[in-house]
Amino acid sequence: MLVHRISCHRFIFKSYSKCIVRFFKQDVSQKPLPEPATIQKTYDFTPDAAEVQKSQVFLDPVLDPCAIEPLRINEEKGWNSKKPLSPRLLFKDLLSLGKIRLTGLVVLTAFGGYLVAPGTFSYSVIGFTVLGTTLTSMSANSLNQLFEVPYDSQMSRTQSRPLVRGSLSPLQGLTFGIFAGISGVSILYYFTNPITAFLGFSTLALYAGCYTPLKRSSVINTWLGAVVGGIPPVMGWTAATGSVSLQALAVGALLFSWQMPHFNALSWNLRSDYSRAGYRMMAVTDPNLCKRVAFRHTLYLIPICTSLYLSGVTTWTFAIDSLPINIWFAFLGWRFYRDGNSSSARKLFRFSLLHLPLVFLFMIVAKNPSNEQSLDVITAMSLLGLDGVQLFNYANFT
Repeated sequence: MLVHRISCHRFIFKSYSKCIVRFFKQDVSQKPLPEPATIQKTYDFTPDAAEVQKSQVFLDPVLDPCAIEPLRINEEKGWNSKKPLSPRLLFKDLLSLGKIRLTGLVVLTAFGGYLVAPGTFSYSVIGFTVLGTTLTSMSANSLNQLFEVPYDSQMSRTQSRPLVRGSLSPLQGLTFGIFAGISGVSILYYFTNPITAFLGFSTLALYAGCYTPLKRSSVINTWLGAVVGGIPPVMGWTAATGSVSLQALAVGALLFSWQMPHFNALSWNLRSDYSRAGYRMMAVTDPNLCKRVAFRHTLYLIPICTSLYLSGVTTWTFAIDSLPINIWFAFLGWRFYRDGNSSSARKLFRFSLLHLPLVFLFMIVAKNPSNEQSLDVITAMSLLGLDGVQLFNYANFT
């Protein structure tokens, strides 16, 4: 037994020794590594380079937004790194590029302006007005997104937009914006009237050419944006009458004042995003002014609704019917002015989405009999699904 155990130990020792000798005799020199197929651009984050890059990510020194790490860019592929989209995905991205929910709200306010205007109802006129307004609004929104790609990439709520994700190229966005703008204004010109086409072109030029760059330079952008939002109901009025009157301007003033508490309440809970992107919104640069303006314009809505009765757009019942919701709107505006917190801003914003369809509904129902059109109001509203629930969903574009 002892002899057998010693023989086993010798066998194991000899085998282990042969493995060691064989290991040290083999060639262990490393082979050269293959050259990389593609080289991606990287950033040097040394102290000196970091200061240089900080000025290249579109930061505003006045607002002092949070530093954002630049995106890694593939120099070889660039915008063409994505595979061609299917027709369904392309159509979906184009709707997103045109902000279809915001466009839906714009179209419905224009439709409401048409219904309260005097004149004979025409299916063809309202159809071309809706189509032209839709294309014009989508064009303005497309150009807006095209100009703001570097800044949208720094905001959490806009990082999923097609131009930011790269699913659409800047050339595609520009082509769609120009095509939609020319088509929309042309339809309004040839199938409604030149005044409506001029107003449509004005919304496009003011939104894409003035409002968009002003967002990074002055808080005046909010008032200019409210002017743009007040034009669509005037377009509906001019499509029906062919002229601009004080009555049409009163309807536009209603939209102008409504947008102030609506947008200021929305921007209040997005201050960090706007600050990071360098946008000069009232909620960022002057929070007290933001609260005052929102509360002030909720109060303005009461005399504006009264002026619609005094100017002959509606009967006296509209001034009475709209008073309770205007008082509640003003109360929520006062709470936002007093508290200035996320809860009061959220309540004010949500009620603004309900306030607008209710006011337009009361306005259409209380339309002055001398301005009656031949089509029943409820039937006309059903053409585009103009009811409170759908308008709420269209307006909830955030």
